[in-house]
Amino acid sequence: MTKRTAWALCVSLLCAGTQAAIADGSQQTTLTLEQGRKLALHALSNGDAQLALNVSRGLWEADPKNPQTYSIIASAYAHLGEHTAARRAAAKAYRYSDNKTLRLSAAQLAARAALAEERPTLTQVWLRRAVLNSHSQADEKRIASDYARVRALNPWSFRLNGSLKPSSNVNNGADSALQIIDGDPLVGSLSGNAQALSGWITDVDASVGYRLRSTETSRTSLGARVFVHRVMLSDGAKIQAPSTENSDFSSTYVETSLKQTRIVGARKNRLNYGLAVGTSIYAQNTSYHFARGSLGYRWKLAAQTHFSLNGSLERRHVPGKSIKDSSIYALSGALHHRLAGGNTLSFSLSLRDVKSDHIRTPYSSASLRASYAFAKQIGPAKISTGLTFGYSDYDIYLTGNRQAPGGRQDRSAYGDVTMVFPEHDYAGFAPTLRVRTGRKFSNVSRFDTREFSVSLGIQSKF
Repeated sequence: MTKRTAWALCVSLLCAGTQAAIADGSQQTTLTLEQGRKLALHALSNGDAQLALNVSRGLWEADPKNPQTYSIIASAYAHLGEHTAARRAAAKAYRYSDNKTLRLSAAQLAARAALAEERPTLTQVWLRRAVLNSHSQADEKRIASDYARVRALNPWSFRLNGSLKPSSNVNNGADSALQIIDGDPLVGSLSGNAQALSGWITDVDASVGYRLRSTETSRTSLGARVFVHRVMLSDGAKIQAPSTENSDFSSTYVETSLKQTRIVGARKNRLNYGLAVGTSIYAQNTSYHFARGSLGYRWKLAAQTHFSLNGSLERRHVPGKSIKDSSIYALSGALHHRLAGGNTLSFSLSLRDVKSDHIRTPYSSASLRASYAFAKQIGPAKISTGLTFGYSDYDIYLTGNRQAPGGRQDRSAYGDVTMVFPEHDYAGFAPTLRVRTGRKFSNVSRFDTREFSVSLGIQSKF
C-alpha cells in the first residue's frame, strides 16, 4: 500500500469518532482528528493538494462544522484551480469560526478565490469582512491597498451615504409668524407649517455606476442615483401645525446618467462631459422631470494644487403645468491646495440662473464656500470645517396680491464641522458627526430662517 493510499484510507475511516485505525499489512495506526489535520496540512505544504483534499473530506465527515477543516479544503481547491469551490469552503470556514485570526485568513482566501473567478464586487465584500478581523493598522492598510486595486479593476462602482439628524428647522420655515416685507408688518401672518418646525431628518444617497469602456486616456460610464429625504416631525411641531404630515416634507430624487472622462496633456488634466435625465418627487407628488447636460475641466496647476471648472444646463418640465417649466444655467469653480503638513484648503464659487415663463420661478444666486480639512487626527477624529455664504435675488416676489418692492433678496451664512472617527469603523465604514448652524436673512420675513442640526452618518475609509 502506498503512502498516499494509506493516508487517504486513514482519514476516510475518521467518521463520527475522534480517532480511527488503519491496517497496513500487520500494522495498525490509530489517528486522532488533530493528527489527521496535521497530515492534511503537511500534504498541502508539500504541494499535494489532492491528498490534502482527500484527507479533509474524512475530517469533514467526522466534524462537519470545523472551520479549520474548511480552511484546508479551501486552500486545496485553490491549489487545484477550482476557485468557486475554494470560495465556498472559505465562506464556511468564516461562518463557523469565532477566532479572528482564522476568520481573517478565511476572508482573504475567499477574496482571492472571488478575484480568480473574475468577480471583483464579491472580492470587495470579502475584503471588507477581512477588515472586520484585522489585528493592526498595518493589516488594515494592506487590505485597503488591495481594495483600491480591486476597485480599479471592477467595472461596477457603488456609493452609499446616509445621515440621521435632529433639526430645529426640518421644513426650511420662517423664524416667526409675522409676514413682513421690507420692514412693513401689515402684510399678515404665516401659518404653522410655514414656520420652522422641529424634528428629525433622514437622508440616504445611493448611486451605482458601470464602466462601459476604458482606455489609458478615457473612460465612459453609465450611472444611476437615488436620493431619499424623509422627515419625522416632533410632538411640538405637530401641535404647531396639526394638519401637517411627515410626508408633506418628504422628497425623492432619481437620476440616470452617461458620462465620459478624458485625460488631456502631459499634466493629465481631466475633461468630463455627460448627460443625465431624472425625476424629482416632493410630498408624494412629481415636482418635475429633467434633462441635464454638463461639461467640466480639471487643471493640475502644481503638484499639490488643482482647479476645476464645471458648467451645466438643465431643462425641467412640470407635469400638467408647462408654464412652470424652467431652464437652469449653472457654473462653478473650485480650487484645492494641499499644504506642506498635508492639510487641505479649498475654495469654491457657484453661480446659478433660473429662467421661466412663470412669474414666481426665475431667480439668480451665488454661493461662496471655504473649507479646511486636517490631515491628522485630532484626538479620536479627523476634522474638516467649512463656511458658506450665499445670495439669491428674485426680480419679482408676490404674496397674495402684495408685491415686494424690488423683488426678494436672501442672504445666508452657514458654518459646519465634520468629524470622522476612523478607529470606530465597521468593515471599513466609519461613523461621522456633522454640526451645522447658520441663518438666512431676507427682505421677506417668510424666508428668514435659522438652522442648527447635528447629523450622524457613515463614510467609507477606503
